[in-house]
Amino acid sequence: MVLSENKKSLVWKTLNETRGKIEPSEYKNYIFVITFYKYLSDKAQNWVQSIYQGTSWAEIWQKDKQQVAKYMQDNLGYVIQPGDLFSDW
Repeated sequence: MVLSENKKSLVWKTLNETRGKIEPSEYKNYIFVITFYKYLSDKAQNWVQSIYQGTSWAEIWQKDKQQVAKYMQDNLGYVIQPGDLFSDW
């Protein structure tokens, strides 16, 4: 995933703001969590695109949230709602 310049600057700004409040040895824990969430999000996004080609995740979710969430949970083991994907940040 390629971030736009605006998103890059927002990420760096956020990282710089938190960097002063967190010990360097603890900082890696936040980076690992963010990286893992990106991995899960990318996996979910690829799964949605392969199953529901040509339809947006928001459209699919709006049709039947409970059924779609159960299907995603059964196939991926977790659920990420539209708007909460890493690419939406």
